[in-house]
Amino acid sequence: MEKFVACGRNFGNDLSRLESLGVVVPNCLELRQIAITHDPDQRTGLEDLVKKYCNVKLLNKDLGQNADYEFDQLPRVLIEYGAFDALYSRLVAI
Repeated sequence: MEKFVACGRNFGNDLSRLESLGVVVPNCLELRQIAITHDPDQRTGLEDLVKKYCNVKLLNKDLGQNADYEFDQLPRVLIEYGAFDALYSRLVAI
């Protein structure tokens, strides 16, 4: 995990949940902080950052953000949301 860098937007709760499960993520990039440093006047929601830097509109944003993830088997739509969230967070970071 030393070479792994987690990146995301406002993902402190996610990191806390992982720590409660025994997973420690030592390296993190908070996209909101990077965005504010780059342009203090820009909107910093993940949807805004993805649209600005990747020219893509996120689908099912509200569904994924407000979903209950406490399932043994996640529904496909939440798996897809999580995958796109991770992918675009990474693309915005680079």
